[in-house]
Amino acid sequence: MLRRYFNCTGKSHKRICTGPKVTIYAEDLENMVYDCIAEKLADLKQTGHRSPTVERGEINDLKLKIKAIEQQEKQLLDTMLAGGCNDALLAIANQKATQLKQNRLNLYARMEELSSRKEETDVVINLADSWQTADYQRKKAVAMIVIHKILIREDGSIQIIWNL
Repeated sequence: MLRRYFNCTGKSHKRICTGPKVTIYAEDLENMVYDCIAEKLADLKQTGHRSPTVERGEINDLKLKIKAIEQQEKQLLDTMLAGGCNDALLAIANQKATQLKQNRLNLYARMEELSSRKEETDVVINLADSWQTADYQRKKAVAMIVIHKILIREDGSIQIIWNL
């Protein structure tokens, strides 16, 4: 039977590390990490983790800024439709309209980023119930969200640095 194990690149390629004194098998490490993640998810669910109110407040601020930009765009359009614009004024109005549109799109992108961060956290917390039956891809996706890095020390002990 073939077993995968970890090898320090600092040891094998750069020759600057002595590496762990014990063999760390991939399957054992994966199982330990899965168990730790399951524990972490259960803790999050029990504490009723919520997305920070700062994000909700920021989303509301972004909505207000978008409304203000839309109002400016409407005023600009009304001014242009009223007539009396020469070529120079139209060029300035087009430039202003382009800038307003870009600002509005940036605000929408920021809102989407904040919303998706909340959704990712909710998905991770809801996965606590189905962690044992989740497929490899879902477990990997959750691990990528909740784990910053895994340290393997010289004595073979393992430390997980969490993103949460």
